[in-house]
Amino acid sequence: MRWKAYAIFPALMVLAASSVHAEGFAIAGQGAQSCGKYLELEKEGDKLNGRLATLWVQGFLSGTNTQRHWGSESMKIQPDPESIRAFLTKYCTDNPLENIYSASMALEMKL
Repeated sequence: MRWKAYAIFPALMVLAASSVHAEGFAIAGQGAQSCGKYLELEKEGDKLNGRLATLWVQGFLSGTNTQRHWGSESMKIQPDPESIRAFLTKYCTDNPLENIYSASMALEMKL
């Protein structure tokens, strides 16, 4: 089990170090990954990348739900991980120059 932690930790550090500045704010971590890169890694069978992207989207959606709750709006039901993954793949296929953050925003708007 320890070897898995040692293998995953460097990958997480690289992903956490990546960031994109957009619309006056920075997007860090997996959300900064381009859709093209996401699709490339999916095609190569990189399951860790897909899981990390799904977790990032879940965190993003949880954050938007928290803001909604504080603003006295109803919280939205969150999709399951498989649905998020399917949405990411479709969105990124249609918009390869966008990033995971943009896909997350599009998903949030559909909910």
